[in-house]
Formats: sequence, C-alpha cells, structure tokens
Amino acid sequence: MKGVTYNNLIRLGVLWGKGPGAYDRGMFGQSWGCHPPEHILLLYNTLCKKLKEQPYGPFDSLCLLIGDKNAREFCGRDRLNYTSRPPSLPRSASLIV
Repeated sequence: MKGVTYNNLIRLGVLWGKGPGAYDRGMFGQSWGCHPPEHILLLYNTLCKKLKEQPYGPFDSLCLLIGDKNAREFCGRDRLNYTSRPPSLPRSASLIV
C-alpha cells in the first residue's frame, strides 16, 4: 500500500532531499526537510493557476509535479482520460520542406 511518505513528497518537490540516503534512511534536517514557506506558496499558486487553464490544466499540473512522461501515462485513456498537450518536437528535429 502506498501512502504519503517523506520520500514521495521529495519526489513531488514538496520537500527537499539531498543524496541517495534521503529516500531510504535520511534524517530530517540533514538529508531531507521542508522548503521555505515562500517555495511552498509559489508551488501552490503555480498549481492553482495551471489547474484553471483549459483544456490542459490537469495535464500541465501533473507535468509540474511528476514530469511530462509520467503525466502522459496518467492522462491516457486507460487512466484519467484528461486532454494531454501535444508533444513538443525534439530540439534536433527539423522541418521538412
């Protein structure tokens, strides 16, 4: 069973973590801890703003928290069925004329 644990909150960017031990056996204040209130407020405000945008609000919010690849997985038809933003072209791709 999964739950809200400090290592999940580190992965979401809600808590800070440094070093590989932060996820397994880290100590609060040394290898993981709370961000300053300003950071949390900025994250909260950004998520609220993204959630209001249509039609990509849920997708953009998930991208912020778990990254583009994982957001696409969750937003697919067999999961949440949210509208996903079209994938961007790779930087090395060029237009064929």
